[in-house]
Amino acid sequence: MWTTRHTPTSWTSAATAVWTCAVTTELDPEGVEAGTLLAATDFTGARVLEIGCGDGRLAFRYASGSGTVVAVELDQQPIAKALKNCPPHLRERVALVQANALALPFRRERFDIAVLAWSL
Repeated sequence: MWTTRHTPTSWTSAATAVWTCAVTTELDPEGVEAGTLLAATDFTGARVLEIGCGDGRLAFRYASGSGTVVAVELDQQPIAKALKNCPPHLRERVALVQANALALPFRRERFDIAVLAWSL
């Protein structure tokens, strides 16, 4: 069983503001993790699937430049925290989904980029 906790109303939102999550700053004060990820590929306009998004700290760092982000987490507690921490300007762009990565509830969806940071 899966539940969508927050679903974007517009997959083409024009929000471009950069938001720095306090949790990311605490765990990665120099922004190395997000910087390395952003240097590895072009997120501009991409449909991104993040497996194991936890509290959303990394997804929120690259979401403003992406087309859309579907961030998946198995456990309810981190999803609740991600919903609380999701900046208002990203709410139309980021979908936070509680689901098992081995049985994703959207088989027909296609993504340009898949992120599995800390999930393996």
